[in-house]
This record gives sequence, C-alpha cells and structure tokens, in this order.
Amino acid sequence: MSVSNTDQVLDYKTVLNELKASIVKIAPLDQMESTQKELNVALNKYKKQVEKCFNPDISKAYRNIDMDTRTLNQIIANHFYRQGLFYVGDHFLSAVEEPESVAIMKSPFLEMYQILQALKLAQLGSDKLAQSGSDIALKLHLMQFVKILQNGGSRDEALH
Repeated sequence: MSVSNTDQVLDYKTVLNELKASIVKIAPLDQMESTQKELNVALNKYKKQVEKCFNPDISKAYRNIDMDTRTLNQIIANHFYRQGLFYVGDHFLSAVEEPESVAIMKSPFLEMYQILQALKLAQLGSDKLAQSGSDIALKLHLMQFVKILQNGGSRDEALH
C-alpha cells in the first residue's frame, strides 16, 4: 500500500507542476502583476477625481428655506391617507391643530379604500362560489341577457 501512496503523491506533484507550467505559458506572472498594478493605479486616480468633484461637506448642500408649515402638514397627512392610515392622518392633523382640512383631504382616499375593500370582498365571494361549484354568476348574466331582449334590445346588444 505504501508504494501506491507514493505513486499517487508523485502523480499529484507531476500534475501540479504541469498545471503551473501551462498557466505560466498562458499568462506569465509578470504580465498578470503588471495588469494588476495598472488597475490599482487607475482606481486610485478615479478615487482622487471623485473626491475633487464632490465635496464631502454636507453643510454646503443645505439651504435654509422658508416653507409654509400648513402646506407641509397637509403633504404629510395626505401621505398617511394615501397609505390608508386614516387614524394616523387624523391624529397628525389634530396634533398640528389643522382639523378643518381633515375632511377635504380624507374623503377621496376613504372612498377609494372603501371601493377596494368592496372589490376584495366581491372577489372573495366569487372565489367561494367557484369552489362550491355554484353557477349563480352565469344565472345573473342569463337574466340580464333575457331582460335586454324583453326590453326590445337586439341579440348583439344583449350578448355585449
């Protein structure tokens, strides 16, 4: 067994030496090192250029501007309403003492969320009917079709 182990070690060493020789033939070590040095030089130059162009002092980018606090408060409350956080928006506006603008800003979003909730419930009901094998939707469409025909509508109109 020891003879075969030494043969395997010699085989590994031979394979590694051949691999090293083929790598050196493909890309000599000096060439790879010079490419690496070129890349490092370019990266350092890039870093210096970026530092020249951008001033890291954030205080120079800051401007003190006058802003209407009422408008800012309405923007914040509007964001809460848009996200469906009606209680938070109401509480925010009452905390900043602007309760008169609550109803104006809140109503379109409240209506939108009520419609969304109704659509979700309708979809849930539709899914439950489909699972139970109900054909109530088909019957409702059939009744509408017959109603249009009885009222003198054309067949194409009823199909539409």
